[in-house]
Amino acid sequence: MKTKFNYIIGIACMVVSMMTSCYSDDSTAWTQEVAGITIEGMESAYTSTAYVGEHLVVNPTITTGFSDADMEYRWLLINEKTGTTDENGNTIEPDTIGKEKSLDYEVNLAPGQYQLRLYARNLKNDYLATAYASLSVQTDFSQGFYILKETAEGNTELDMVNSKNVLSENLLQKVKGITMQGKPLNLSPAYDVAYVDEETDEMKENHALVISSQSRDFCILRVTDLATIKDKSNLYFDEAPAGEVPFSYIPGIFGITLVTSGGLYETGGGGTGQFGLPVVEGKISPYHYYDYSSYGGGAHWDEGTHSLMSRNYNNRVSGVTDWSGNGELTQNLTNFDCIFCGYSDVASVEGQFILRDNTNGDRYLYQLSGGFSGQYLKSRTKLAAGSHMANADYYACNSISASYIYCVDGGKLYACVVNSDNLDEVEIKPEGIPASEQINFVANQFCRYMGGDSFNYLIVGTQSGNNYKLYFYEMNGGAPAGQPINTVQGTGKVKKLRYINQSYSSSYVTYYYCFNAYCD
Repeated sequence: MKTKFNYIIGIACMVVSMMTSCYSDDSTAWTQEVAGITIEGMESAYTSTAYVGEHLVVNPTITTGFSDADMEYRWLLINEKTGTTDENGNTIEPDTIGKEKSLDYEVNLAPGQYQLRLYARNLKNDYLATAYASLSVQTDFSQGFYILKETAEGNTELDMVNSKNVLSENLLQKVKGITMQGKPLNLSPAYDVAYVDEETDEMKENHALVISSQSRDFCILRVTDLATIKDKSNLYFDEAPAGEVPFSYIPGIFGITLVTSGGLYETGGGGTGQFGLPVVEGKISPYHYYDYSSYGGGAHWDEGTHSLMSRNYNNRVSGVTDWSGNGELTQNLTNFDCIFCGYSDVASVEGQFILRDNTNGDRYLYQLSGGFSGQYLKSRTKLAAGSHMANADYYACNSISASYIYCVDGGKLYACVVNSDNLDEVEIKPEGIPASEQINFVANQFCRYMGGDSFNYLIVGTQSGNNYKLYFYEMNGGAPAGQPINTVQGTGKVKKLRYINQSYSSSYVTYYYCFNAYCD
């Protein structure tokens, strides 16, 4: 009997290719009554949001003149490719998503139009009744906080807190079917990335996320559905340089700059969005920032020369010097590594770097200022050996409300007043965090966009085993104000957190509104 049912399903699938071209246009549920089997109670259309734990629940009323033991049910999911052949010449069959009378299906599907089909069959006489409805699947990825994290296996994954403050976990696994190999390295939003849509073979632009891992792997994902639009096969006109990893897209007066571990690339925007030869070569690190006042400039740490480098509006790169032109404190620091980069719109200091002297462990705070012509060294201060800043495990910069660098030392949170003579420190005790939890992460994410979603949050993270919690606070000055407005918890270890909104544009103004996109 099983063979007979498979044969009937096979016959039904033969007509799928004729029906899928029009099923998404049907607005009325279709049912078939066959020899005493009736299906009622299905809606004509359903809408679901994918990857947020939402379940599609359908409870039809099925009337038969047979014993329940003699009935078999199948719920099928059909899309526009069902009934066609794949690259190996095999017919693409519909997916079976349920085998009970009622359907309870967690929706983890690419956004688009589908057909939902129910088969109700009597095992003894092969009588078969069907019902179907359209299913529209959407995602909620376009606005929210993306979380780059390390999995228990030491790989790279992505979570998201959407605009409804709902956490979606392990999105790379859910959408791509696999996590990214290697520990997390960098996460950056990229607005209006040009690419060729493989589905339509048309040139398009969309907002994206640049994700890279320490194993030199990367992907650039469209934020509407997390589809991969750029990887090693189509980021460059020629073959991708071996081991090169993209970090971020930066808007400028003359187009878009791609910052990678191998240098700086330029494109005028639009078209295929591919890059040619680098305009600047170097071993650029993830520690770099965008300076909105210079319309595309900024600064970065070069891991090859162990130097702080300045970038002006047209990507002319030179060593950071003080205002007199002296670069002794910033260039060819052979034994130094960069461990933090931040950017602030408070007072007269924009760039913040912390460098570590590996010969003795001493740490130095470099504060930069600049503008259209480039970035210059304002001050260099050795951090006191017993200070929290000199021993911290994690740093973050307050961007718009206080001259603070936050640091995590010994599971506690501190703020360093960077415009004070002695770099005064104060402990910050956010409300609502149990004493048993150890703080291991902090970030300041803000938006002052005129479109209506303005905020300024201090986000504090704690870790327990392989589980994290993130506490979102509104701020009064540079301190968290009262209880957290939202708390989320998930698995893994948080490494970076970035905010993105699909309504933004790629202009430098967007980065002024939310310009702490590359730091920490």
